Amino acid sequence: MKFEHIVAAADEYLEAEFSAGYRDGHGSDIPEPSGNRSAAYIHSFRLGRAERAGNPIPYVVSVCEASKIRQKEITNRMAMIASS
Repeated sequence: MKFEHIVAAADEYLEAEFSAGYRDGHGSDIPEPSGNRSAAYIHSFRLGRAERAGNPIPYVVSVCEASKIRQKEITNRMAMIASS
């Protein structure tokens, strides 16, 4: 599998997780996520919750955290492929 394919698959997965978490974070009837959710989902859930509460997380903080999450996801996928 080429590196570009690994990155594309990770980005597709993360986009879905970030979107779902952000959407759910804005919902008033959705409980806080537990450890069974991805880091991307939890990150975006917290963003949505903070915005809903009128206390948004600064853009630069959010982008830095999202970048770390993306890098970790790509690294984990590369490691899984290398070990198989």
